[in-house]
Amino acid sequence: MKLYNGERIMKFLHYCTYSATLIGLGLMAAGSASGQVSTINSAVYTPRQFNDIPGTTLTVVSNYPSLISFEEQNVSQPTGFANRDSWHFSSDSGASPALAPENLHSA
Repeated sequence: MKLYNGERIMKFLHYCTYSATLIGLGLMAAGSASGQVSTINSAVYTPRQFNDIPGTTLTVVSNYPSLISFEEQNVSQPTGFANRDSWHFSSDSGASPALAPENLHSA
């Protein structure tokens, strides 16, 4: 089937409209994500959410925004299952998480 000039132009315009819509949606999503990130002003630490091995030695380094670090020693003991330490970004000086719960960071 041979396409005439009018049909080629219409197919090209549909392609351009489709592409512009996808690009616009991508830019809109990126803009809303950067708006949420730009309001972050702190980090909150929750050490030992799970404390199944209480004899461990936990060291927390909190030099927000350059470094957040958890280090535990003596975690290989048969008395427990796991320890869990977590932190999250906050946009209200630590009163609540700035990101959705599925985006929280745990170690």
